[in-house]
Amino acid sequence: MRIVASKGLKPSMRQAGDFCNEFLTQDTSATVQIYAAPEVTAVTNQNYLTTIHTTDTLVAFGYGFSWVSNQVQLVSQVYGTVTLNNANGITYNSYSQVNASLAGCCAPGNWTVQVSNEYSGSANSAAYPITIVQ
Repeated sequence: MRIVASKGLKPSMRQAGDFCNEFLTQDTSATVQIYAAPEVTAVTNQNYLTTIHTTDTLVAFGYGFSWVSNQVQLVSQVYGTVTLNNANGITYNSYSQVNASLAGCCAPGNWTVQVSNEYSGSANSAAYPITIVQ
């Protein structure tokens, strides 16, 4: 981080060529955490049931979500990772809920759900385990 401080010269005291000498600079560093990763506290289907089918809408509840843009990752040790965002499946965003249409994108089996928001960069929530059925 670069901090720039003025010497406090009055405009009438400035002379031609003084511009480069008018500012003092000092380098410093600081660790700043703007937003932490979101947290998923429950996952249901569109009817708020814990049985999630391959064609259901997945509803993730928690906190730290963005009301504008979230990303849902479904991770399976068998099938890999499926990523849903505003362009390909997320149908609703709020600070405490994200809805994502599965539309057959995930095979039946054990998966985990992770959510990241536009603020947390690449930081995902902790993995929340679910089972998807046919």
